[in-house]
Amino acid sequence: MNNYFEFNYFKKVSKINYIILTLFITLSIISHIIAFRLIEINNYSIFPSSFTYMACFVLVDVMASYNSRKFIILAIILEGVMNFLMLLITNLICQLPHPEYVNNTQAFIDVFTPIKYLFFANLLGSFIAFLFDSTIFYYLYKSKNYSFITSSIISSLAIILIYTVITDYYAFKLFYSDHIYELIITNIVTNLISIVVYAILSRWLVINIFNYLNK
Repeated sequence: MNNYFEFNYFKKVSKINYIILTLFITLSIISHIIAFRLIEINNYSIFPSSFTYMACFVLVDVMASYNSRKFIILAIILEGVMNFLMLLITNLICQLPHPEYVNNTQAFIDVFTPIKYLFFANLLGSFIAFLFDSTIFYYLYKSKNYSFITSSIISSLAIILIYTVITDYYAFKLFYSDHIYELIITNIVTNLISIVVYAILSRWLVINIFNYLNK
């Protein structure tokens, strides 16, 4: 009976991981693609990827709430590999010859070529940030028994303040040098707000995940 329960439990965990891991990687790839297309809200220039990539940090915390640390490290590595494949394939396509009647080639190049700057700025920064985020989350959530919201917000905010400055500066300075410090400050604010909102919303998700696993 106990073996059946364990098998059923891990089967449920696998199903949830398929969904959340897919969402995590998808949002990360989308974030890299849309990052350089700034939007304007109330006269503030904002990176749209702030709203999608911050969800990735919270999703790491969600997965960490019921998975081992080894699984989280594997998920972070997989995220980096998938982004690298996206970067490799899109930049390769940009270099290949095309029919004369294709007139949007430059637009394709303009969209996908700059992504490599963000990827390489993110490569070490994101990996370290995700690792530290999950480490702090594990400590607060599992060792100190803090609530999910508190653990997720504290672990994410502690990393975002450092990660945002370094990544934004090296990824966007070449393209928005006259506005880089303004963009960094705005992005810190939007990142912090996004993290808090997603952490609060994810509490409901975590509760339902544990209810499903313990049925």
